[in-house]
Amino acid sequence: MKQDTLRQQQDILQFSVKAWEELLKDPAIFDDKALRMIRFVYHQDNCQTTAAAIAQGLSTPTQKLHYNSIYACNRKLSNAVYQRFNKKPPPDIKGTNRLWNLLFDSVPEKPTEKNGRCCWRLRPNLAAAVANLFE
Repeated sequence: MKQDTLRQQQDILQFSVKAWEELLKDPAIFDDKALRMIRFVYHQDNCQTTAAAIAQGLSTPTQKLHYNSIYACNRKLSNAVYQRFNKKPPPDIKGTNRLWNLLFDSVPEKPTEKNGRCCWRLRPNLAAAVANLFE
């Protein structure tokens, strides 16, 4: 079995606020669905929530989203960013790519919420870029 990398405070790309702003303005990276997801999380307490809560918050009466669609959006966006910068995502304990934590960090003081779901917190520089561009 491969060595697991840390989940918390793992930010191999170390983007500045300005770099996040440029990515947020690029529709090839952040499409409408990705921007809605990021902005939804930004407006939650401490810029953190779960994929299930994002799916519920972005659902409409005519289109119910499942949390798997949020995972898929996050993976697509993260893959696009890693490819843009020709970087490899960090591995998880199984040796597969850990993509979810490019945009988000886990919450060490509250790794899961009451239903056992992982909490995602926007990276601080990403949250600042969202504030600069959209608020």
